[in-house]
Amino acid sequence: MSTPLPSVAAAPAGPTVVVAPKPTSVTSAAASVAAARGVAAPAPPAPQPRATAAAPAAAPAAVATRAPAAAQAAVAPEAAAPHYWQAFFRDWPSQIPKRGIVTTQQNEVSPFKGYMLRGDFVLFERASPDALGGRFVVLPCQEIASVKFTDPLKQAALEAAGFVGTLSN
Repeated sequence: MSTPLPSVAAAPAGPTVVVAPKPTSVTSAAASVAAARGVAAPAPPAPQPRATAAAPAAAPAAVATRAPAAAQAAVAPEAAAPHYWQAFFRDWPSQIPKRGIVTTQQNEVSPFKGYMLRGDFVLFERASPDALGGRFVVLPCQEIASVKFTDPLKQAALEAAGFVGTLSN
């Protein structure tokens, strides 16, 4: 069983009440209330002084030193990466065929059968056209993530490329 709703009486005739927008601060809220009552608004609170930290003591004079090359490379390896790849392709040994698979930073894979250098760019001749018919691709050296060799290689050829160590037999 439902409870009957109270009846709504007609609004009495008289002055119209206007609702002011919501104040945005305590001071403006107090001013709104005071204005509604017809009295003077209270004075805003005095600003509190901010605590300031004492100035730090003068730092000792900096000594200019040059970090070791390994530390410099560790700071910004992405800045040095283009130069590694540029040198890698520039100094490619004649014992290793100029073909393989290049992988970009976005994991795009491009097989190639030759390449040319121009500044920080490598032009790869694709082994076969891509899906859109592209036979060449130009990549900035900083976009190269890896290079895979597709031909069997001997240790002597890899040593000529600058690699050190011993391969398995």
